[in-house]
Amino acid sequence: MVVLLIITWAGIQPASGQYTANLQTNTISGVISNWPGDYVVGSNTFADVLLVRNGGALSTADGYVGYLPASNTNFVMVTGAGSVWTNAFMYFGYSGSGNSMVISNAGSVVEAGQGTYVAYNTTSSSNRVLVTGTNSLWNCAGHFFMGNSGSGNSLVISNAGQVVGGVSYIGETSVSTNNSVLVTGANSLWNNSACLIGDNGSDNSLIINKGGRVVCGSAQLGYFGSASGNSAWISDTNSVWDVSATAAILSVGLTGPGNSVVVTNGGKILGYYVYLGNYSSSGNSMLVTGPGSVLSGNCYVYTGNQGNNNTFTVAHGGAVSDKFCYISYVAGSSSNTVLITDPNSSWQNSYSTFVGFDGVAGNLIISNGATMAVAQEGVLGYDPTSSNNNALVTGGGSTWNNSDNMYVGYNGGASSLAISNGGWVIDLSGATGFGLDSYSNSVLVTDAGSVWTNYEEVYVGYFGSSNSLVISNGGQVLDYDGYLGYTNGFNNQVLVTGAGSVWSNDDATLIGDFGSSNILVIGGGGLVIDYWGLVGEDDSGSNNSVFVEPGGVWTNQQLAVGDLGSQNALYVEGGSVFVTTSMEVGYNSLYCNNLVQEDSGQMIVTNQTGSAVLEVYDGSLVLNGGTLRVDTLIVTNDCAQFRHVGGTLIYKTLQLNPNQSAVGDGIPNWWKQQYGFDPLDPTVAGADPDHDGMNNLQEYLAGTNPTNAASRLAITSLVFTNSNVRVNWSAVGGRSYVVQTNVVLGNSFADASPVITVPGTNGTVTNYLDPGVATNSQTHFYRIRLGP
Repeated sequence: MVVLLIITWAGIQPASGQYTANLQTNTISGVISNWPGDYVVGSNTFADVLLVRNGGALSTADGYVGYLPASNTNFVMVTGAGSVWTNAFMYFGYSGSGNSMVISNAGSVVEAGQGTYVAYNTTSSSNRVLVTGTNSLWNCAGHFFMGNSGSGNSLVISNAGQVVGGVSYIGETSVSTNNSVLVTGANSLWNNSACLIGDNGSDNSLIINKGGRVVCGSAQLGYFGSASGNSAWISDTNSVWDVSATAAILSVGLTGPGNSVVVTNGGKILGYYVYLGNYSSSGNSMLVTGPGSVLSGNCYVYTGNQGNNNTFTVAHGGAVSDKFCYISYVAGSSSNTVLITDPNSSWQNSYSTFVGFDGVAGNLIISNGATMAVAQEGVLGYDPTSSNNNALVTGGGSTWNNSDNMYVGYNGGASSLAISNGGWVIDLSGATGFGLDSYSNSVLVTDAGSVWTNYEEVYVGYFGSSNSLVISNGGQVLDYDGYLGYTNGFNNQVLVTGAGSVWSNDDATLIGDFGSSNILVIGGGGLVIDYWGLVGEDDSGSNNSVFVEPGGVWTNQQLAVGDLGSQNALYVEGGSVFVTTSMEVGYNSLYCNNLVQEDSGQMIVTNQTGSAVLEVYDGSLVLNGGTLRVDTLIVTNDCAQFRHVGGTLIYKTLQLNPNQSAVGDGIPNWWKQQYGFDPLDPTVAGADPDHDGMNNLQEYLAGTNPTNAASRLAITSLVFTNSNVRVNWSAVGGRSYVVQTNVVLGNSFADASPVITVPGTNGTVTNYLDPGVATNSQTHFYRIRLGP
């Protein structure tokens, strides 16, 4: 039976002519009915029912269900193939509450106008719509509002039912809260040109589970600042939220705070651009958790585009893939975090990952066996405005794998990378403090099994300053070449400490390649291994230092302290330095101020064939304590010095420049060796072994024998001849002398004679006649100085 009731309008109020009382039912069954005006199910009545079934068709102007606040618990069912209710606009729960609509078994409701509203006014709440069954359809051509101003309303799409909308809102105004859409079951679909979950409203939700699917041309959770606590939940295998149209944006927290998305139990999000905390939005979160749970971004995933304190978590086998990952993107974005945790959890980038692009205090944590795979570069602190960004890779099996380079501080400062408890970071080349503005960045590799693997170089201070690398407690850094202070990099530091801690460089360790005032400290069981060790490699590499402290070991095939640079130093202070081929001090330096100083510990320059060489070129080798063992020690350059102050020196072969002083005391090596003195002993010059009052330096200058007290420069007699005084003294051929006199015993002697050169080479006695002195009433004192 078809019951048709006439509706008339009184002002803007719909007439209640279709239903004149409570608990009435209108049925459209198997017929086509064109209603000329608006159709109202419950204008001011309650519990009225509209049934469209058996291929029946009802065509109206606007459709209302529950018009006045008192009109509630009204019910609409459109069921069966071909059954359809067509409206221009639909107001489901205009002001009334607790109304229900079911579209089932291939029935359909069509809004041909510009809008569909569920819970239009604030008094409208707890309205429910169910679209269920294959080919069941709610087609909303214009905007769709699930909770325009009302709260607690729900839409369920199940069992392959479909809802098609334009721009769809869940919680449109600030008073519209706790509205929900559930899309559940295989082939169930909600298809929209755009989705806003919490436009102004709070605590609204979208749930997709059991194979349901939602398509949005773009999607926003928490669009305006008042929209908080809105959520999307995608659960179960084949459940999909598709926001992957070209240039489509999924924002979790556009400006509103505290919104969330959960992908779990095999659910999937397909996106193009994904923003978590897009503008000023803070405290938003995304969670991808469980095996098979996936967020796949075609382009960028932003955790904190401009927002703060947003958190993205991948856990329990969840997976994220994208082109670029940004954490704290713009300058105003701070304290955003990505956590990837648990075995089989992964994040894959087909391009690069940025922790702090322009923003600050971004955080990336990879833990408990999770992985991040990056096809290009991993970057902490990209621009100068980006600082205090951090990455932690911790736990056995936790891996950050970058196919290209890893930058800790590309241009930004005070960022840090920590690898601990068996974590692993892999890259082509790694740089801490890459750009000129990149300062005070740090890398910590700590605990047994923790490894930073660089297939090519690692740089600590490429251009930047005051950057650091600490390898401790069994951590390892592996690379081909290791640079500390590469190009203008200064005040950078590396510390290798703790049993099992290793910095292994297949080729070279360069401390101050071009940079200055960089420091390497090895101690406490730490080990540095390389083929080449270079301290101050280029001529601009100056004031660089290496300290080998107790328990520290530095192993090299070749080692140069001051290759071209100046004022570079190696201090052995209780540790061990091993060199198997050659060690040079100031190899090509233009300056004589490079230094190797051993205070305690050991330096061993030797190999099985006994052919290892330690050569001092331009600088000093000082042995204050410990043991220096060397196959061949060479000190032949003009400004080479070796001071043996203390400790033990063991060598097979000693090569010295006979005409130079190895210790720089003014006495040539040949003279010391001639008289049996150690040419490497810096105390020789001041000693007086024959106790004749002349030290060895004075004996050398005078040409006398330092082991014979009778061989010394001295006046032997003064002889008066008429009015003259003849001064006789012991001399050595080849030396020149000047007789000096003074009337007062003191230092103000004046030359009395010209320069007197004694011929030959042997010892002799010579004299000078000082005329007219004997008749002078003044007392005269004489002394002899070496000329000229």
